Amino acid sequence: MLGKLSPDIIIYLARFLPNASAASFALCCGSISEILGTRYWEALQAEDQQLELEAFLSLLERELPDYILCYYCTILHTGNKARYEARTQPPTRWHCPYGAMPCYTEELLGGVFQYIHSDFRFTVFQKTMKRYRLGLDYSYHLNLLACNNTCHRSIKYFPFRCTAQARIIAGSLLLRVQEVVLIPSGQALKNVQFCLINICPHVGIVAEDPRAQLPENVPCEIVHQHDLKQCIRYSGLKQCNVCPTEYRIDLQECGQHGVAVVTTKWLDLGEGRTILDPKWWSHLSRWYTDHGIFARADGIYKEKLINRAPVPFEAGSIHASFDLLLTPEKLNELSQMLN
Repeated sequence: MLGKLSPDIIIYLARFLPNASAASFALCCGSISEILGTRYWEALQAEDQQLELEAFLSLLERELPDYILCYYCTILHTGNKARYEARTQPPTRWHCPYGAMPCYTEELLGGVFQYIHSDFRFTVFQKTMKRYRLGLDYSYHLNLLACNNTCHRSIKYFPFRCTAQARIIAGSLLLRVQEVVLIPSGQALKNVQFCLINICPHVGIVAEDPRAQLPENVPCEIVHQHDLKQCIRYSGLKQCNVCPTEYRIDLQECGQHGVAVVTTKWLDLGEGRTILDPKWWSHLSRWYTDHGIFARADGIYKEKLINRAPVPFEAGSIHASFDLLLTPEKLNELSQMLN
């Protein structure tokens, strides 16, 4: 039908569209593209057209299952881990690979690797959830969101191990992250303050909010030698009052090797549609949400952690949803028991 219209009418109609829609209209077919030319694509490069450029890319992304829109880089990413991210040790806030994309740098500064885990990337999260919603196989990308790293943590170089599992439940990505720090025999447990135990930005020995602290519950349940008047408590299952995070802290005797501080947490990261999803950004520090991208959202940009509106969730729901899910492995175990 459009082919029956004169070029002048096509050009006239395009003037009523936002630049993002007009640029998309120019991709309808070869004849429309020839009539409209590149004027609308070029217009999207203007500094005041940032939102229109994002809108245009989001229109393209709908038809491209192997690409996702990156809000920091304002380009379409493949959602795979980039070559420059290869490393021999987990990234830190003070070290970023040369040539890293803006999104990687912001996640590094914002605490993605600190509060979630070192192998987590939002772009991979986005693509995994997109393939899930499209009914495509997402197992490969879901596996990229898992973690099994061993290294050293803190200035004392205590042995450290982090493992993480990822599952999509009811349209949300849930993570179970366990971090173990070994305090060697003969080391005073006061050195635990250097272990960098981070539950989230709101709870932990090292946190952005000075009010954050470890839970005070019952006395330590195991016998070990230490000089502290107060040591880490066995917390039981606790939850953060701000972000959808549940956690547990335990001490475990490791014989002659020392005492292990075991932190297990369950995170609900949401649907992965946009970085403005409260379930996502609530897990990160102000280094992340102070970026200008969040200026368009009320109650986030330049806000202190203690002033953020809590993300509500039912206590115990994340742990229960993750650990009680009947995975294929669990179903196989149950079938063997029945046989």
